[in-house]
Amino acid sequence: MRSLTPDALQRAIKSGEMMQEISLQSIELQGLDLSGGCFIDSDLRGIQFRDCDLREAHFSGCDLRGCDFSAQLLQDSVFSDCTMTGARFVDSGLHQCLFNRCLLDESQFQQSNQVGCQFLGGSLDDSDFSHSAMDSVSFSACSLHHLSLSNAYGEQCTLMNADLRSATFHQAAFSLSTFFECDLRLQNFSDLHFSQCQFTGSQLDGINLSRANVTQCNFGNLSLRQATLTHLNASQSLFNSSDLTGSDCRHSAFSQVNFADAVLLGCDFSHCNLQRALLPRVRAEQALFNHSDLSGADCAYAQFNGSQFSHTQFSQTKFHRASCEESTFTSRSGILERDDALFEAEAWSQQRLNLREHYEK
Repeated sequence: MRSLTPDALQRAIKSGEMMQEISLQSIELQGLDLSGGCFIDSDLRGIQFRDCDLREAHFSGCDLRGCDFSAQLLQDSVFSDCTMTGARFVDSGLHQCLFNRCLLDESQFQQSNQVGCQFLGGSLDDSDFSHSAMDSVSFSACSLHHLSLSNAYGEQCTLMNADLRSATFHQAAFSLSTFFECDLRLQNFSDLHFSQCQFTGSQLDGINLSRANVTQCNFGNLSLRQATLTHLNASQSLFNSSDLTGSDCRHSAFSQVNFADAVLLGCDFSHCNLQRALLPRVRAEQALFNHSDLSGADCAYAQFNGSQFSHTQFSQTKFHRASCEESTFTSRSGILERDDALFEAEAWSQQRLNLREHYEK
């Protein structure tokens, strides 16, 4: 590899020359204008890039281990197939940057401000994003073992195909973000804030969401078996067709939540606010609804066999064709045993079925 002086490097970049197979170790680059530079297969280990202009700079196949990009503004910069173990981006602004198949293990992004960045493939094991602000940042098919997102805030972020079981989310908050096919089993999300987030295709068995705020989030068609959902605010969220078997949901707010077709076997909803919740066709055998408020809830066709409704509050609560064998109620006052509109719809459907069968004979 050839070496260059700082002045020669800057002149070569401004003339459009590609920096291929060069070595810049032990060279002081502070304050240089390297914008638009293209570095290929170069040894840049331990370089201090402080106060350098790295806008639209491209690094491909470079060794950037231990490099320091702290307190920098990197805009439209591209890092592809680079080894960047231990790199520092502390207190940096990263706008529309791409990290493609880079090894960023043990890297530091604390207090960074990231907008539109993409991390595609590669590894961020043991990296630290604590206290960072992320807007429209995506992590796709990355290794994120022991990643720290403590006190981070993400808006419109996407995490795809990631094993996040060992990641740390202490006091983090996300809004309008998507966790797509992520492994979050046994993850601790207690006291966290998620607003209008999607958890599409993710694994959530055993997750701890105690005291969390997950308003208007989508947990539909997921497995949350044995989850801890105590003191949770999940108002207006979706749990339709999800499996919450054995989950502890006590003292939580589920007002206007959609549980349609969910499996709630053995769940404990004691002391919960379930006002205007949608529970049609749920399987909630052996569940507990003691001291809960089901005012305005729709429980049509639900299976509540063996469940307990001690001191439960009902008002205009639909139990149309709900199965309640061996269930216990302190009072059934406020329960609508028959929904006239549903009854008429059933009769009409049966008439159409009879008519079809008649003409098919």
